[in-house]
Amino acid sequence: MQPNDPRIKDSLRFVASNFDPDAFSKARKKEMLSAITGRRSFLPLLSARWRVAASVAAVALVASASVLIYHNYSDRPETPAPAVVEQTETVVTPAPAARAVIDYTDAPLKDVVADIERIYGVTVTGVPEKEIRLTIHYEGDADDVVETINELLGTNLKISR
Repeated sequence: MQPNDPRIKDSLRFVASNFDPDAFSKARKKEMLSAITGRRSFLPLLSARWRVAASVAAVALVASASVLIYHNYSDRPETPAPAVVEQTETVVTPAPAARAVIDYTDAPLKDVVADIERIYGVTVTGVPEKEIRLTIHYEGDADDVVETINELLGTNLKISR
């Protein structure tokens, strides 16, 4: 469109003839709200008592949500349930498997296995004699790490505790 286009001139004429400087004033907003809702005054809805009650409710909601999040998502280690022990027999509850992160880039398999044995306190058998290099980033327990290495490299590593 060009500045001298008759449609632009018609649009400007329409806006100029229908312009209302009070269209967005507070009084106009109140008038429109009362026409829509049928209420003349909104003061009871905005009183200090309602604002205080809403604030207290919001604080209670945030506090209860915080407590729920803390209890559900905290990083506390879960303790196993205590074992029931009778006088005639001893029940041993195994400790949960240790979890750790290992991260290697083009490292010899023998070095990775030595670190797995050191970190997890296990003995790994079936390590091939030939030099195999490995790049891995893993988080988990010893069984999962060794299983993943076996799948990646086609080896037959086994863990003995």
